[in-house]
Amino acid sequence: MFGKTLGALPPSSAVLLDRLAVMEIELVAADFALRSCTSEDLAGGANRALIGEEVIQFLEAAPLGERRWRLSGLLRGRGGTEHRAVLGADARSPFVLLDDRPNALDPDIVGSAGMLAAIGLADTDPVLAPIANAGLSRTPLAPVHPRRFRLPAGGMTLAWTRRARGAWRWTDGADVPLVEDSESYEIGVGAPDRPDLGWQVSEPTLALSPATLENLRRDHSGKPLWVRQIGSFARSQPLLLLTID
Repeated sequence: MFGKTLGALPPSSAVLLDRLAVMEIELVAADFALRSCTSEDLAGGANRALIGEEVIQFLEAAPLGERRWRLSGLLRGRGGTEHRAVLGADARSPFVLLDDRPNALDPDIVGSAGMLAAIGLADTDPVLAPIANAGLSRTPLAPVHPRRFRLPAGGMTLAWTRRARGAWRWTDGADVPLVEDSESYEIGVGAPDRPDLGWQVSEPTLALSPATLENLRRDHSGKPLWVRQIGSFARSQPLLLLTID
């Protein structure tokens, strides 16, 4: 089930359910119908939709006629797309309702192709469509919950919490599955695409000695210190650990 947004989707911190948030969409067919859900259903993954490159969820779906629907009670930045929620989305962005029945495509067949072709049994010509969000499902999720601990000798320990692709539930008493071939993190100072210096560790913590902290404050004051997970196929979005001061 798909369509387009009728207005721009404003930026969001993607932290809490916004019961007052409203957006309108237009579906491509009159017989397409959306449904509302409860908060419990929402927590279980109901009413997920892809808008541009951001996954959202919605509580209420109200028909407006002429294939138009008003969605309200939005939960933004789902499925590790919180970095897209911060940017928002333009009007006329693609809307795709997501369910639990995706069709897996053989990567050996798709390869590095940028387009897909679909053809019906009675059609003579295929319909071509670009592959959107290529590689997104194989990219690690950004770490969360940055923490810092000052040590008695003047040093500092930085820590964070790992997430995993496909592991959307925070189950008590169980570790988040690794999913990747190995656990590895890149920590850097400055711009993530061109860091001034960095470290690589195999656990979600980094100890900074007093001398290292002094050098960072002297040479890199005001710059971000961040971490991102190194996955089997890609690196995650960075998580800001602190701004050096």
